[in-house]
Amino acid sequence: SDSIADNTLVIFQSDNGGPSGKNNVELDANGGLRGNKGSIFEGGIRVPLVMRWPAMINQQSELKVGASTDRVVDVTDLMPTFCELAGFSPPLGIDGVSIAPTLTGIGKQKTREFIIHEAGNGQSMIRGNHKLIRLKKSLELYDLSVDHSEQNDISSSHPELVKTLERLLLGERVDEPKGFANTYHHWIGQDGAITSGKDHWSDYQYSNAGETY
Repeated sequence: SDSIADNTLVIFQSDNGGPSGKNNVELDANGGLRGNKGSIFEGGIRVPLVMRWPAMINQQSELKVGASTDRVVDVTDLMPTFCELAGFSPPLGIDGVSIAPTLTGIGKQKTREFIIHEAGNGQSMIRGNHKLIRLKKSLELYDLSVDHSEQNDISSSHPELVKTLERLLLGERVDEPKGFANTYHHWIGQDGAITSGKDHWSDYQYSNAGETY
């Protein structure tokens, strides 16, 4: 076997959800998920993730080759994962959590309290099985463990949970007028400080393609 290939972690992940139009309607490109690329619904943010690492993921390892998991992994988890596997500390102020313990079977896997996404039509927070969607004029709540296609809005029967998740979501500064809050700010907080604390960030100008945010 090729020792370099065996000892290389290869990751395939789509960058966004599937298309709209005929591809979705005729070919069911999103597998029945609501929405598509550019939306905050599962059809816009739920994507395939496949990892191959023969030296560490095989028939003898704790994580078996060919295994699947319902663990929610976000793209922001990849940087701290790579850092841990390479023996470096991840940068301060990032949202991601290393999944190296899951891949290697070494250490204890931390679980993110919640995961936030922002898209063209709103923002969302996934915490455990629940997903809160914040649209321009409404809040929706879904139990993803039984409703991946987001067809049954349960917000009216769980008002306190909606309030809790909305408070957490707004605490992460998603209502700022431009872009992704954490992307367009300098982190100046100390190790262990919460990312939602406004005093831990320093505003600056971000320019892209002639536009200033």
